[in-house]
Amino acid sequence: MINCYQFTGVNMLEHGQMVHQYYLDLLKLLSNEECIYEWDIPENTILLLKEVRSSVNLPIKMIKDYHIYHDCGKYKSLYYDEAGRKHFPDHAKNSAETWKHNNGNSIVEHLILNDMYFHITKPNNVEKFDFWEILLLTAWSEIHANAVMFGGIDSTSFKIKKKQLVKITNRINCV
Repeated sequence: MINCYQFTGVNMLEHGQMVHQYYLDLLKLLSNEECIYEWDIPENTILLLKEVRSSVNLPIKMIKDYHIYHDCGKYKSLYYDEAGRKHFPDHAKNSAETWKHNNGNSIVEHLILNDMYFHITKPNNVEKFDFWEILLLTAWSEIHANAVMFGGIDSTSFKIKKKQLVKITNRINCV
């Protein structure tokens, strides 16, 4: 994990630690406490996320393990295209298999395997399943943690990801 980079200057371990720190800060935001990071989440979505947060029932240690190690097998997926851009196809599957082989906690494995669900699922296809609440809150944490990679929360790339998560958050609360 320390030799595979999420983006310049941030390896996979540091990325996982960042996601967890953003997750903890998101919990503060949802509890109306003072936050460390800048958040760009519409107020009506915050209200929905507060409801989602109330359903989370895993120990924070398991959530932390998921956050820190969610990309532990990403290096196995790395390839460069003709233009020299990095790609990580099936990295969630590789990471879940790596976690299982090295640790074995099946709940953390499930979270790692489904880490990309809210990033790639279309709003009309979204479904609830075990621990979806943690995955949704993590998706919000992750796009904010990765915002620097996209050019900040004012970037077009971030806004596209945010718009998708707003739609998904609205939709899943109706499922």
